[in-house]
Amino acid sequence: LAQIAEEARSLGIADRVHLLGNVDPLRDIPDLLALATLVVMPSKHEAFGLIALEAWASGKPALLADHSGLARLGRAFGDGSWLVGSLDPRAWAAAIEAALTDPDRRRHAALRGRALVQSRFDWAVVSTSISATYQRVLQEHRRNQPGANHDRH
Repeated sequence: LAQIAEEARSLGIADRVHLLGNVDPLRDIPDLLALATLVVMPSKHEAFGLIALEAWASGKPALLADHSGLARLGRAFGDGSWLVGSLDPRAWAAAIEAALTDPDRRRHAALRGRALVQSRFDWAVVSTSISATYQRVLQEHRRNQPGANHDRH
């Protein structure tokens, strides 16, 4: 944090950079997302991308690094222009500028993201999928029990 704060000072933008550190996910995240225009995730190591889902569920567009779990999530989103394929700050600056200067594109991305969350990651959808998986496992287990009738489906 100290290095980032120093960099912001040296660039003359310290008054516009707010380093929050750890925040309370239940209290702070919804408020921060409500204030956001764009969520930016230049992470090199992200197993899944819960923050992107939270952004989309909140109706916010998200720029994602085309790496690790974010890449897979970005492809599910279906619009590769919201994936940034480089970790170069100039590539991110260009992607951020393109997003911030086009409100219609941001609005469309926010709607698309919200629809993706509702169709694939809503708790009702996820729990139904998990339940179906458990049912398949139980059926397979029953079929493999000694004395089970293997002709049944």
